[in-house]
Amino acid sequence: MIRKDKEDYTWFVFHTALLNLFLGIIIEITYFYDNEEFYTWIDFAINQAVNSIFPLAFTRFFYLYFPYIY
Repeated sequence: MIRKDKEDYTWFVFHTALLNLFLGIIIEITYFYDNEEFYTWIDFAINQAVNSIFPLAFTRFFYLYFPYIY
């Protein structure tokens, strides 16, 4: 069970880092293009970063209820 927790932690950190990278790229783009449309993308990226725990919850759900398939 500890091995599975370590794997879940690794995926959680990976998804969080990926979303933070995406958010950082969008912020850098907005320095060059000062447009209202890009600010909606920043808000979207921030909301996605908050929801980055969902991949971990998804993994836990399938591991708990479908241990032979997952």
